[in-house]
Amino acid sequence: MTGQEGTALDDALRPAVAGGVLVADEAGYTFRHELFREAVLWDLLPGERARAHRSFAEALQAFPLLDAESLHLRSVPLALHWHNAGEDEQALRAAWAAAAEAGAAFAYAEQLQMLELVLDPWQRVPGADGQVGADRAGVMEIAAETARLAGVPDRGLPLVEAAVGSLSAERDADRVASLLRLRAALRQQLLLPGQLEDLRAALHLAAGPTRVRAQVLGQLIRILRLRDRDEEARSRAGELHDLAGQLDDEAFRVEAQIRLAHLGSQEGRDILPDLEEAAEAARRIGSGPLELLARVEITHALQARGEDDAAVRAGRADLARAGQLGLARYVTAPIAASLAESLTLAGRWDEALDVIEEGLVLDPAPFGRELLQVCRGQIAAARGDLETAVRIVGELRSLPAAEAETHRALQLARLDIQARLARGNLNGALGVAGTVPGARGHNPQYLWPLLADAMRAYSDASVTGVAGRTGGLADLQDALALVAAGTAQPGPVERAHAAMIAAYASRVGGQPDPVAWDAAATAWEAIGQPYPLARALLQSAETAHTGGDRDVAAARLRQAAELATRLGAQPLLQQITRLARRARIDLPHAAGQAGPVTPFGLTSRELEVLRLVAAGRSNQQIAGELFISPKTASVHVSNILGKLGVTSRVEAAATAHRMHLLDTG
Repeated sequence: MTGQEGTALDDALRPAVAGGVLVADEAGYTFRHELFREAVLWDLLPGERARAHRSFAEALQAFPLLDAESLHLRSVPLALHWHNAGEDEQALRAAWAAAAEAGAAFAYAEQLQMLELVLDPWQRVPGADGQVGADRAGVMEIAAETARLAGVPDRGLPLVEAAVGSLSAERDADRVASLLRLRAALRQQLLLPGQLEDLRAALHLAAGPTRVRAQVLGQLIRILRLRDRDEEARSRAGELHDLAGQLDDEAFRVEAQIRLAHLGSQEGRDILPDLEEAAEAARRIGSGPLELLARVEITHALQARGEDDAAVRAGRADLARAGQLGLARYVTAPIAASLAESLTLAGRWDEALDVIEEGLVLDPAPFGRELLQVCRGQIAAARGDLETAVRIVGELRSLPAAEAETHRALQLARLDIQARLARGNLNGALGVAGTVPGARGHNPQYLWPLLADAMRAYSDASVTGVAGRTGGLADLQDALALVAAGTAQPGPVERAHAAMIAAYASRVGGQPDPVAWDAAATAWEAIGQPYPLARALLQSAETAHTGGDRDVAAARLRQAAELATRLGAQPLLQQITRLARRARIDLPHAAGQAGPVTPFGLTSRELEVLRLVAAGRSNQQIAGELFISPKTASVHVSNILGKLGVTSRVEAAATAHRMHLLDTG
């Protein structure tokens, strides 16, 4: 490329190596920093730059291929150099080949980049269809599907829109149906409306027993299930199962099995054997998305059964498998959200926050981001970080809601109630609780927790007299009880929430039932969820204190205080401490713990990180000591700097020492 070799080349490059611009090793020469390379490149005139890229492309073209790895290492740079050299035909061919190699390696982000490179010169290359064996609409569909798997639906949606606009529904019914199915999937990731309309139109177009119809059915079942339209979803799942048999397609059979199992979970049926069989079958046929779908449903099933520790182990395995399959950007956020939810329920809140931060670092699409933020908001409300909880509620309320998925709507309403209760805004919490009776008939897994928090809001308001002063809410308790009576209890978690609702109802009447509160506490203890257990123990202690049973009250309060202290649930701990003072009960676990959350709103995990920052640790060292990723450590450090109002680690350490933030006494 340089036209020089041997001593002449060494003499020419020696000043660059001596000056630290280039680094020499046995393989050759590289720039010490990417900025040096860019500076040299952009210092060239356009013609010089194009000739340099052409020289690189020709050199790579002549590079001997030793194995598949060397082919992969060559293909992407080759396409980029031909593109930057302005050689459209060579760039198109090279990018198409590179896209195929990236797809085979599950490198979806790289595959999308190459497919976009194929489309860029398309109009300038005569006979482009023949060069790649597909027309432009076909390439756009592949690119849009790749964008979905790469977790960047915003890049895929314009591609599929353009492809739909270039085809005729009359002449290309199946192709348009396939594109509409893909557009619905991308819209789901972006939480945009129009999903059901797209899928119903696609189903109308793909009327025959084809693979396209099977694909449309799979996506339609998913959307119907997320909107609690179980009857139609079950019918469509049966149709998909039958169609899979007609087509003799194992992948569609596995998908139908997963969908039918998911629907069966609401009937209290043990669906784990079906899901485990489906996961293994998907792995055997090499379908990464289906394998992860089955695995995620296994995690959800474990969580629904109250087996949170098992769900945590499964969730961590799911994340690792997603990375192996190259689907990290596509599924990390929903898997991380499910894992974070399991960790939260199990009382491992700091671990949950780490998982959430790692998921958010990937800048996921709204579909995944919302799930992560809901969990983050629940922990913030429970810990008294009201600013964060309120901000998250506002952010989630601003997302498109024209076709809000039912479980998201229920979770958001619950978080809204929790945030308002944490702020002492009983009227606001009652306002949200008043909308809950309209959720009758929805998914029990998400409806029961919402009913419990709505009844909690009403019981708090009743005890303080707020409910009696607020018009139109006198019948709320009956309405909530009516919804609860008509909602299935397929597992122990739903039954525990039902016990909590019954206990709250007794509190509303002014005669809190100690038996009801003990039953609620027993249910939560059996499941192993410490936060609702601590709440039930607090109320049980209060009824015991009112009834004059000091020993029972003391035992309940001490257990509740230990749990709340371990969780960092400061608002709950303050309530426990106030009752203990009123009852003159000593709480060794709560000594000194009933004050504010922490100065500057720092979480307990952020205090751990701040301690290491003050000790001079790097992000890499912090990650190693706390068993988190360097990216998560970096996010924690950024959050700390923002909360402390400083711009450097040195300032953060100085502030920590000046304000005694790290004092342990």
